[in-house]
Amino acid sequence: MQRCHVPPDRWQEAGIHPTAEQAHHLINVLRLKPGDRVVLFDGLGREVLAELVHAEPAGSEVSGRQGLSIRFKPIEALPERHEPALELMLLQAIPKGSRMDWIVEKAVELGARVIRPIICARGIVRPTDAAAKRERWQRVASAAVRQCGSAWETDVRPLVPFRAALEDVRSIDLFLVASLEPDARTVRDAVAACAGRPGRVALLVGPEGDLTPEEYAGARQAGGQPVTFGSRVLRVETAALYGLAVLQHELGHGLNR
Repeated sequence: MQRCHVPPDRWQEAGIHPTAEQAHHLINVLRLKPGDRVVLFDGLGREVLAELVHAEPAGSEVSGRQGLSIRFKPIEALPERHEPALELMLLQAIPKGSRMDWIVEKAVELGARVIRPIICARGIVRPTDAAAKRERWQRVASAAVRQCGSAWETDVRPLVPFRAALEDVRSIDLFLVASLEPDARTVRDAVAACAGRPGRVALLVGPEGDLTPEEYAGARQAGGQPVTFGSRVLRVETAALYGLAVLQHELGHGLNR
């Protein structure tokens, strides 16, 4: 059955009202008609089986097309999902080409709740359209959430320089830095050394040219622990997914939806 994320502020007593962009996708792409049913979720664990009861043209245009106004009637509340015990954050230096799209999609599938794209000193890419890229990556993330059956939306945050990204880890229980440094330890050892079972974990993956010594030092000052992913040098997209998968395994939470 089709699934659609509708933000919490669009759930009303009179019904559930997807955005104009979502309405276009549901009506013009998926070809839903009044009486058709879908699963709607708010990104915060709430899901319902809902029936399309109203669809008509709206006054505004969406991407150059006539907009639509649609409304769903909740039919049945589905069992509410408990918030995942493990909250994963990925701080990812953006790679060249379209590989960031792939990283975002797969990171969502592996349970990342927050993705922070970052610019590092040795990074090749210097986007001039950061806001547009962030919107694109958020759409990729939302599509991945729908596809993988999660009830929890992933937040793709704005692109920021390396130093600014370190502000994100202030309230993190465990901050790991994918590292090529000789003193880096394994993820298992880093998790075992953590006092208590960490619930909020951040993973930093640098650019193709690796982090600079100054960036490594800054990460350490912010509580970052260098971790190794083995003797092979991995591409940045491989490192990101390897790290997230190992964290899910080592912390024993699995891919809680």
